[in-house]
Amino acid sequence: MPLFEITNAQLSFRYSLTLRSPIPMPYHAKGGPSWISFHTLKIRNLNVIKAVAATLDAKPHLDVPHPPGFLLEFPEPPDDREKLRRMRISKANKGNIPWNKGRKHTPETLQKIKERTRLAMQNPKVKMKLVNLGHAQTSETRKKIGAGVRRRWEKRRGKKMVQESCCFEWQNLIAEASRQGYVGQEELQWNSYETLDEQLKQDWLMSVEQRKQVARTP
Repeated sequence: MPLFEITNAQLSFRYSLTLRSPIPMPYHAKGGPSWISFHTLKIRNLNVIKAVAATLDAKPHLDVPHPPGFLLEFPEPPDDREKLRRMRISKANKGNIPWNKGRKHTPETLQKIKERTRLAMQNPKVKMKLVNLGHAQTSETRKKIGAGVRRRWEKRRGKKMVQESCCFEWQNLIAEASRQGYVGQEELQWNSYETLDEQLKQDWLMSVEQRKQVARTP
């Protein structure tokens, strides 16, 4: 963009007179006549006004579509220091009632929010964030999803019941084969463990009685 220096003719003329004569020249300001030296004017930077000639509008048109490959300039993400500052402010305001609670936005504020939202939607980062978050489903879609989930649960429940029944049958077959044993082995009963336990208890009681009788005999 071209850079121009816009100089006030009257001020430049007076500054030239100030340079030629050591006596400060009067400068008529808005508040009234006053005596300002060239050094003071130089400090205040009143001699030169720099302006930038812009060929584009200050505010972009929202309705005009942008050409392909054109991206709006969005602010950079906040750094760690800015994040820490915002976190501290959030913690300090935690538990306080918002000052605008119960109030409605004015039409001007709603229009500003609408424009800023439209601009933010053109940011690729915001678009990707919304894509990852997902969206609300309609009632018909929810019904279809629910029916599909229920069918899947029914299939899974049926498979589990079949597996449990097969496992139970396999256990019974293995137990029956173990009870019968190989050829030439003694066939066991289902209560063999209880029978052997009871027999061992009786043998132990009989041995105790025999020891008592042996101890009583002189």
